[in-house]
Amino acid sequence: MYASCRCNTNMGDVEIRVFKYVDLGSWDKVTREIEEHDSMHYDKPAPPVVYAVGLLAYLVSGDLNSARFLYKRLKPEIQNDLDVAAAWRVGKAMWKDDMAGAHKGLEEYSWAANFMTLVVSLQAELRERTVTLLRTVYTNIPVKQVEARLNLSRDDVLKLARSIQWEHDTESDSLLGGRPSSVCAVKGSQGISAVDTVVRNAFFLEQLAQ
Repeated sequence: MYASCRCNTNMGDVEIRVFKYVDLGSWDKVTREIEEHDSMHYDKPAPPVVYAVGLLAYLVSGDLNSARFLYKRLKPEIQNDLDVAAAWRVGKAMWKDDMAGAHKGLEEYSWAANFMTLVVSLQAELRERTVTLLRTVYTNIPVKQVEARLNLSRDDVLKLARSIQWEHDTESDSLLGGRPSSVCAVKGSQGISAVDTVVRNAFFLEQLAQ
């Protein structure tokens, strides 16, 4: 899943600052640093690794629009960088609500060691968001579907179910759990946007279940 550090031993200031903020888990500062650099040096892009980090930082923050806009404004040679392309594969999967594909993208690419704080954080965030969504949409769901959505083994899914007080119905091999009382329980959503999110994702999940 990860390789040795691919750090540039002659890192520029923006790269040094970006990785400092990565180590601190300050995703907003990572993306702000990149935006400020690009606004001041529009004719001199940062190294590709900086943009790969920026994409992942936006994804951890749940800001898919900004991740997409960042990728689209990159020059083709930067888009084709291995790290950038790998980060955007995860972003595209998230954009399509393909959480299994997003987990797969994170697992299968050989990320450099200096990416691991971001990668591990994104994996945890994806699972948290997916669990929240599943609990909002379903009162029962097959174990195999949860395995696919979370990219977890059966044993890990059952452990998770116990930790969030889902019951395992052995006859149907499904997880049973009550829905939150309000759609606003969806993390990061409020009001109409919460309804929008639940309805859109409920439709997607129902299609998967068929």
